[in-house]
Amino acid sequence: MPDFSTRSTEAEWMDGHVDKKALHRNLNEIHRLNKGMGIYGYWGKMLKKQLELKGGKRIAELGCGSGLGLIELSRKFEEEPLEWLGIDWNSYLINQAKQNTESGINWIEGDALQALKETDKPVDWAIGTLFLHHIDALTLPNFLAQLKPLVNKGMIFEDLERGPFSYYGFRILSEILGLSAISKHDGALSVLRSFRQRELESVFLQAGWGRIVFYPSFPGRFFICAYHD
Repeated sequence: MPDFSTRSTEAEWMDGHVDKKALHRNLNEIHRLNKGMGIYGYWGKMLKKQLELKGGKRIAELGCGSGLGLIELSRKFEEEPLEWLGIDWNSYLINQAKQNTESGINWIEGDALQALKETDKPVDWAIGTLFLHHIDALTLPNFLAQLKPLVNKGMIFEDLERGPFSYYGFRILSEILGLSAISKHDGALSVLRSFRQRELESVFLQAGWGRIVFYPSFPGRFFICAYHD
């Protein structure tokens, strides 16, 4: 049985050098899984709630991958004048994102912090799905601290919560759906690399974010919203 008491430091395959076809299949499987579980519906409601509370219209997704999730989310706000940016360090994935969309999303290849510094106008919200657990625990406080002055309103992240329910639930589901080897490996490892809420709250406070709110997402997942004081 895995040790759920501490975060795993093992690297996910997708964060290394994997075959492009395997990575493409992996991201498509993640997208289909998120869509099937209604994750984008949760995201639409959460983002609408935060826009009503705090305002803003310029939104950047960090670690957007091939863009399928951001495209799905943007479609839920077609009647609203929102501006969307998708940022990822992987040139192959950004090229895929550009091919996947006919919308006005601005796709940016590069480091998330540097890309936000170089945008033509300030971003109101930084968002991310299954993003935070990819960052090393020692690096994350500094990342969040540097991100703070680059967003006008705050940030919203949705991620897994480390524990038996998320871990074994995914293992069972991945077998039923016949997911690829990389998806099975990285999906289970993602849970072991993820935070519990009290751990993540401590990291955000360490990074200088004083206003932090958690909201439930799909079972085994949660949203964390952090605002400027």
